[in-house]
Amino acid sequence: MNSTTDPFFRQAAQQLNTEKLTVSRAVQSFLYDRELTPNTRKTYKSNLRRFRRAYGNHPVQKVDGDLMKLYLDGLRSAQGDVLAPSTYNRHFNTLRTFFNWVAQFHKLKRGSPMQGLEPKRLPDRLPRDLTISVQERIFRRITSLRDRALFTLLLEAGLRINEALSLDIEDLKLGEGRIRVLGKGGTEREAYPSKEAIRYVKRYVKERGRPLSGPLFVSRQGRLSYDMAYRLFRRYTDGITDQGKPLSIHQLRHTYGSRRAGKMDALILRDLMGHKSLRTTQQYARVNPSVLQKAVRRYEIGEGVS
Repeated sequence: MNSTTDPFFRQAAQQLNTEKLTVSRAVQSFLYDRELTPNTRKTYKSNLRRFRRAYGNHPVQKVDGDLMKLYLDGLRSAQGDVLAPSTYNRHFNTLRTFFNWVAQFHKLKRGSPMQGLEPKRLPDRLPRDLTISVQERIFRRITSLRDRALFTLLLEAGLRINEALSLDIEDLKLGEGRIRVLGKGGTEREAYPSKEAIRYVKRYVKERGRPLSGPLFVSRQGRLSYDMAYRLFRRYTDGITDQGKPLSIHQLRHTYGSRRAGKMDALILRDLMGHKSLRTTQQYARVNPSVLQKAVRRYEIGEGVS
């Protein structure tokens, strides 16, 4: 029995003397004494690694707002540059979640040291989709059935890359035209791939053969990792740019959203893509100028404007 399920461990962790509890021990308890999805645990662990390295031996009770502000303001990239606001906010949000849990679980006297601190305001950045010509150039290079099935699912089912890599064969209901997806925060939803995506997944599963259970996308080491999928995408997009910028694997999912924005109800698209906020979904309508143009033309015809 491990620490996640052992009731004795849970009771002992909760009764730790908070005055002597270190940041390092609190992080360990936060990561492994809670029910987290593997992807969420991996993200938290990565974001907390630097903080643990800096203040691991520091008593968690003595961490205050001034120390947190000093730490966050001092964060730099591997090249020594100030972090981009989005990267800064990933660290900020992880630390806020961590200290909210510590304050509640270990009953910090002064509460969370993140109180009163604010994340950085992000500029409005629209998701980038792919043009048909760029999409065709990418997929002409993909000869592996596994990779074709994977990247077609991102493009034609709107999955996040981690969602696709987390799929098990048991999640496939291809005869019914749907798949079960485990999204952010462990939220389940149904996705409905295109006929083309279903065809490639079926061909890949048939070629792969047994076992007909467990991880869908595999490599020689087991379940296909994000790092490997990212390297594959970079190989297939080598030399292909979008307005001078390198392509991102997430543009496949963004393309799914922008092509459907305005053509289906925003609430339906939100649920299909697993967004928490409708505002996130509505950004795709701004990406797709043809949708806006058609709306204007429909209005002009309906109003009799010439």
